[in-house]
Amino acid sequence: MQSSVTANTLFTLNNATLPGGASQGAEVIAHDAVRGLVYVLGGSGIDALDATTGALAFSIPKTEVLVPGGGAAASLGLGNSVAISGNTLAIAFDGPAAGQPGVIAAFTISGTPGAYTAAWR
Repeated sequence: MQSSVTANTLFTLNNATLPGGASQGAEVIAHDAVRGLVYVLGGSGIDALDATTGALAFSIPKTEVLVPGGGAAASLGLGNSVAISGNTLAIAFDGPAAGQPGVIAAFTISGTPGAYTAAWR
């Protein structure tokens, strides 16, 4: 049984120079079919882009990832994984140095098309 896959370019984007963006060089992406967003994870944070146009919906710089209990920014290495399930966006970061524990940050996604936001959980 043979099958074929056809791909169409919807948009192109240099996320290293995206105004207001946080990903600064993409590493990993996740598609949010419910909201029509693509989450682009890079070394400095994550950008949520409209999956059709590439427009920036919102960004989460890694400085917004707080230590457990909140209050202060966590000391983080690079972002290495992103996943979306329902309204929960999970982002995994390495520890600040080799051998140190990393962090999984969870954010709640809310809003409506054109006005989505992410809140630290």
